[in-house]
Amino acid sequence: MNYPHNTDNNDIILLLIDCISYKDISRQSIDRIKQFVENENDFKKLVNNLNIGLDYISQQQQPTATTIITNNGDFKSQLYSIMSDIFQTVYIKNKDIIEFNNFISICFTPSLLTSLLTPIISHNITSFLQIFKIILNCKIKHLNVFTVENINDIQYFYRSLKNIATRYPKIINRNSNILNEELLTKPISMLLVKIIIDDLSTLPITMEPKQYDEIVYQYTKTIQLFWNSNQLSSIQVSMEHMFKKLMMSSSSSSSSSSNSSSSSSNNEIITPSISNVLNQSPIELIPLFINIIDNGSVSDIDLLETITKLTQWPLTPTNSKWILETFNSLIRSKKTTLLASIVVESALSVIKQMFVLPLLSSSFEILQKMLLGYQHSPDTFHSIIDLFPIVIELLLMFHNKINAIQHQPNGVDDGDGDDAIKRIEFINQNTQQTVYKLINECNKNRKELLLISIKNTSQPSKYRNTILITLIKFCQLSYTLMFHHTGYPELYAPLLESLNKCNHLLPSIPSEFQMKRLLQDNEWQSLDSMVFENIKLNRVLTDRSGLINLGNTCYMNSFLQSLYMTIPFRNYLLFKIDQNLIKFINNNNNNNNNNTNNNDNNNDEEIFKIYSKEILKRPQLLKQIQLLFGNLRLSIKESISPNLFLQSLPIEFQTGQQHDSFEFGKSLLDHLDLIFKQQIKNEQQQQQQQQQQQQLNLKNSNNASNSTNIVTEISNQFGGKLSQITTCRKCSSESIKVEEFLELSLPFHDHRKQQYQLEEMINGYLSNEELIGDNRYHCSKCNSLQDADKIIEINETPNHLIIGLNRFHFSRETKSIEKLLNHVDYPLNLNLPFIQNHQKDRNNDEIKNENENEIKNENENENEKEDFKKIKINENDDDDDDDDGDENSKEKKKKSIIKLSNYSLYSVIIHSGRSPTHGHYYNYSCTSSNNSNGKPVDWCLFNDSMVKITDVQTFKNINKQFYTDVPYILFYVKNPSLPSSPIDNTIDTTNNDDVSPWIKQSIIKENQNLLSKFNNTKNKNSNILEQFHTSGYFKKK
Repeated sequence: MNYPHNTDNNDIILLLIDCISYKDISRQSIDRIKQFVENENDFKKLVNNLNIGLDYISQQQQPTATTIITNNGDFKSQLYSIMSDIFQTVYIKNKDIIEFNNFISICFTPSLLTSLLTPIISHNITSFLQIFKIILNCKIKHLNVFTVENINDIQYFYRSLKNIATRYPKIINRNSNILNEELLTKPISMLLVKIIIDDLSTLPITMEPKQYDEIVYQYTKTIQLFWNSNQLSSIQVSMEHMFKKLMMSSSSSSSSSSNSSSSSSNNEIITPSISNVLNQSPIELIPLFINIIDNGSVSDIDLLETITKLTQWPLTPTNSKWILETFNSLIRSKKTTLLASIVVESALSVIKQMFVLPLLSSSFEILQKMLLGYQHSPDTFHSIIDLFPIVIELLLMFHNKINAIQHQPNGVDDGDGDDAIKRIEFINQNTQQTVYKLINECNKNRKELLLISIKNTSQPSKYRNTILITLIKFCQLSYTLMFHHTGYPELYAPLLESLNKCNHLLPSIPSEFQMKRLLQDNEWQSLDSMVFENIKLNRVLTDRSGLINLGNTCYMNSFLQSLYMTIPFRNYLLFKIDQNLIKFINNNNNNNNNNTNNNDNNNDEEIFKIYSKEILKRPQLLKQIQLLFGNLRLSIKESISPNLFLQSLPIEFQTGQQHDSFEFGKSLLDHLDLIFKQQIKNEQQQQQQQQQQQQLNLKNSNNASNSTNIVTEISNQFGGKLSQITTCRKCSSESIKVEEFLELSLPFHDHRKQQYQLEEMINGYLSNEELIGDNRYHCSKCNSLQDADKIIEINETPNHLIIGLNRFHFSRETKSIEKLLNHVDYPLNLNLPFIQNHQKDRNNDEIKNENENEIKNENENENEKEDFKKIKINENDDDDDDDDGDENSKEKKKKSIIKLSNYSLYSVIIHSGRSPTHGHYYNYSCTSSNNSNGKPVDWCLFNDSMVKITDVQTFKNINKQFYTDVPYILFYVKNPSLPSSPIDNTIDTTNNDDVSPWIKQSIIKENQNLLSKFNNTKNKNSNILEQFHTSGYFKKK
């Protein structure tokens, strides 16, 4: 046959004509066609020629039996192999050209598949699959321009490919070494899924709703088609690709925020549309794939960013399962800091999604997991507590509305509610937009939250059961969290009011046992005592701030705040103690330099060196409380971490266990008193050495060294004196024991009495006590046990009176320590009786060591220095007191002058809860100088990190609503009896110059570092991770 040599002719057709005419395929012809393909840059021409060639082959008559089989098999099969090879060569040459992929996708339609490609199957299935895969790959790449036709076209081609692969498994295996259709379809399916994931990751949720929903529906439908074909492996590869994009986005976000010079255009923005990929994954397979997220190769910062981002996207039941399984994985791997950071960062986003009814149940499940799991601090719960009453109001409103129309048939409810929610095929544009608005545009405004929820909810009746079930569970969660994080009455009042409106829907209000069981079942056991130091700057009250709870340290925080509000003591620690030291050093230095000619500059340097050395030598407890008070005074932080102060305390306070605030306060004051006494002794010894060098009178030196009557600042501010007078009823002899006290512990004499007056309890404390029966007194004069009367007299009243109400007692019935909830009315102004005894000098000569005379089973422990590890329990609460006393006591009172010291209340420590080992302490205080200098009373609530202005009426009425919140420790300041003798509080509390330089400089430097850090650093998540630490003694490096 003669060949037309016109260059416009189809060389592919010429090759086919040659082959068909001579019933052979020459090597020269094949080389010629390959050369033609390589030299031809017009891919459209090539593709058209290929189509013509394929059509030409299909129209040829079947060869005769003698010619149908050549040395290489079916003749048409060989022709199709040549065509597939040519097609492969064209594809390899042009596959990266967008126009080529678009042209192939448009050119090969489903109709062309039927007419042009299907005939190939009967002759050469391998060639068909090769050509088909090329076309399908081009169609997938053509998805950069999404249309419904495109995705439907791909689904049709893929189904055809899978049907053919399933239909001819033996031929595929024999000719292509492919074991099954999965190995054939998987590469194509995975390529398509990756492209869909990439497209969804950038698909904006601001698109027109109908267009957005159609695209997402078709994409998710295609993903399901491919996943159903390949199951585990394809799903895993898809998830890996999706999370890789999320991690890369998080990593680039972190690096760009830490490097301000990096271009923001390099950071790929991932949209919430990608959450649809997660939503398609089979729930039962999620635990198998969780290692994709927590695989050890991703930094905690990027992992935090990724998981936080997931919680900001619609929390469908499937998506929430991913997050819950991630929590479980982090718990198992003990990534405590990361886990706690996720809770702090995500709680607000999660609870806001409860305002979207289709996401109600699943978002609540995550919220409950977080709040009941991370039990170590109330901060996360408190940060979102404003939304709790609004959630209850919304659910109650929907519940009542649905019930109001329940006269309709039962068919109104779509299933059991939970099933209706789980039938979320894809996340539509309305849900995406609603979640985005709630999280990014809506604060905690009640009206705005309710309007968004109502406006975007259609057919709430199909969620009837879900609404009721979730409402009940949410109320139970609220009660449990308030029980566990007890002691915040003002914060909990609005929530408690909302809960009261729902009580009729609850089977019952959770009992203490039920709440403890719920907490125990959901606690994240692997967590240590993790504490989040939420650093916030620019506090409202310039001279006071909160103290971070380091894990059961509320007892310490409350007492420290009371001491801080004791103005003279605060000023002593911040300024006077160092001022006295400087004066002492200066006097000594002047004495040493009397006979020298040192200039003033050298003298100042010497004083500074000695001063610095003395500061370094101070006990850690004293230095840390000075620095802590300095931070409360000068720091720009809203709340201060007392971690360094905690580490300076005895080891028993660093175990993370709850302690009695009153016992802690006694211990702290005793230890400070010992420190101050030792300091005074050291100064006296130095004075003695100085005096001896100057050859002063040794007698005076010895007098100076007499430290038996040392008066420290603790004694000066909190110390008083009392006498215990015991009178034997047989011989009428008196034994008088005089001792100093720093606090008074008042018992409840009658536990059955519900109402007490504080003055009544003081009078009971000072009244006669009968020592009879098993509690008889050992009289040294009678040298035997005798009935006696004991009475306590206050001889000197302290400047600041600390009163503890002995609410914890040992119950003989339950054989356990119980808390007394008796109401105590404590006045703002208190008169404390004291006695100035005219026979004091004579009686002091007769004072005996009463401790030697007390019998072993005497219940009241008078040792002021007892080991404060133990909680002091007054076991004499049930003893009755003789109000009349005996004649000797009456006669003694006649010889004494009874006076009254007037006090004003300035601090109250409240204990919330029923147990000494489980409860919460918080504090109401004003400055102790308020009532003596005419300033208005500035009462504040100090509740760990929270500092809030309040008033007397608020904390006086707490017990009416929260019956376990009762006063435990009271602080009173003595009012001056004469205007000319004011209390020592002359330092202006707002004057920063009244802080010692070494304290002030340390805090100013920290303030500057904080401002610099927060002004220059945008990497918020990095800061969050740094703000977590383990509290107390068990702090990890």
